[in-house]
Order: sequence, then C-alpha cells, then structure tokens
Amino acid sequence: MPTWLGYALAMNANLLRHLSGQQELWWRDPDQVADDFAAWLKECGWDGKRALTPAGKNFASFDRQFLKRLPRFEQVVKLHHRTLDPAVLFLRAEDDKLPDSKTCYERAGLDSKVAHTAVEDALAVVRLIRLGIKRLRETA
Repeated sequence: MPTWLGYALAMNANLLRHLSGQQELWWRDPDQVADDFAAWLKECGWDGKRALTPAGKNFASFDRQFLKRLPRFEQVVKLHHRTLDPAVLFLRAEDDKLPDSKTCYERAGLDSKVAHTAVEDALAVVRLIRLGIKRLRETA
C-alpha cells in the first residue's frame, strides 16, 4: 500500500471500520457519492450549475485527487479549478512564507490543536475564512 493511501485512510477511522466489515450508516458506495454529494449541496442552496470554489490548503494537491477518481464526480459536482487557502488571510508582512494551520489558528484566536480528521479540518477552514474575512472588513 502506498504511504499516502495509508495516511488518507488513517485520517478517517470510520472508513477503516467499514473496510474491516463494521459498516456504518453513513457509508456510500463509490458510485453513489457524486449524486449524494450534489443533492446535499443543492439542499444547501447550490444551483447545480455554477462551479463551487473549494477551500483548504491541501484540497488541490490531496483531496481533489481522491474525488476525481470517484465515478462521475467531476461531471456531477462542478468545482472551480482554483482553491481558497485561508493562509493568505493571516499572512503578515514579516512572513517569508504562508503561515501553517497552527499559526493561522493562533492568529485567529482559535485553539491551535489540529485534529486532522476530514470533518474537523473542514470546520477549521470555514472558521479561519470567516474570521479572516471579518478581520479584513474591520481594517478596511
């Protein structure tokens, strides 16, 4: 098994439980994921036509690689080719590179512990973007 695959599986313990035969209620076959995800997005207000902009520093280099392997995902869920990295919202003039997640959390006043589960990482990205935009508005 390639190292990256082991890491991806380890991020989601429920997925490992399923693979070991302990099926969880949320489990979907790969053929179902695109349609189910698109339906959920539509319930959240997506029109199904415009491309959505994904967020998160690893989306383009990591997550997208898994999603595009799912049957019909790229045809059913329209994603813009660009992604939003919340690090740009917490960049300071003295930084020589984009801040990592821990630094972004600290600068946003959030607990800097990184859970490294898909759901917690996604929620953290949303929090960082909201706080970063709020900071921009306050300084404008």
